Amino acid sequence: QNQSFKNLDYDFESVRTSRQSPFAQRIEQQQKRLNLPDLPTTTIGSFPQSREVRKYRADWKNKRITDEAYE
Repeated sequence: QNQSFKNLDYDFESVRTSRQSPFAQRIEQQQKRLNLPDLPTTTIGSFPQSREVRKYRADWKNKRITDEAYE
């Protein structure tokens, strides 16, 4: 195991056993409050970009086109 994790002064077991409500109740409250989709996801990385998109971005970055033209 990672030594820095072992050095944490945190009692995970006490947190788990000292919860005020059961999981079913907590998850329901969290879902209502956070309003997340069934499978919340994020995108990490880049999407493929066409030559046209790359050209517009380069032109905008080098101030060859205005912000309005870029948008």
